[in-house]
Amino acid sequence: MADISELRARNRHFASSGAHLRVPSPAFLTRQGLFVVSCVDPRTDPAAFFELDLGDALVARTVGGRVTPGVLADLAFLSYLVESRSPAGPWFEVVVVHHTECASVILAQPEVAALIAGRAGVDAGELAGRAVSQPERTVEEDVGLLLASGALSEHIPVSGWVYDVGRGEVRSVLRRESGSGTITAAERDRAPG
Repeated sequence: MADISELRARNRHFASSGAHLRVPSPAFLTRQGLFVVSCVDPRTDPAAFFELDLGDALVARTVGGRVTPGVLADLAFLSYLVESRSPAGPWFEVVVVHHTECASVILAQPEVAALIAGRAGVDAGELAGRAVSQPERTVEEDVGLLLASGALSEHIPVSGWVYDVGRGEVRSVLRRESGSGTITAAERDRAPG
């Protein structure tokens, strides 16, 4: 169980640092120009593996790092904000990150999907479809979903990545350039060895 008093002490330290005063304004225009979608797994915190600071990125964390209806609604809102309040940009890039060894793979088991779907009040088949057993494939699916959804401005590029939890490294899978309307395979990262 969490030690709430420790969290309060950490918050007092954070507040006294002044870091919260150095966030870009408006807040939807981040320093790194990123909206990252990643998994809720504590091993896959994008602040850690991309070494992000407060104000560097907008982050949505979902089971498996999957693009959900909630993520699409958030991106539609943010696209509108940028288009209406900062039409000349700067724009942000949507970075979808799936990872190896994802526990969401259990959603592919019909009995598990049915149990969780019953608790959440969602469709079991849809939930089973969110399992991440092959992150390269599912990240491509989610980038395709984003592009087909109509939620994003054509000025917003989208990329898909896979994070290897054993190595601590990310690998680029694909990227759609701003306004191109097509998905192009990204050059594969070349790790030594």
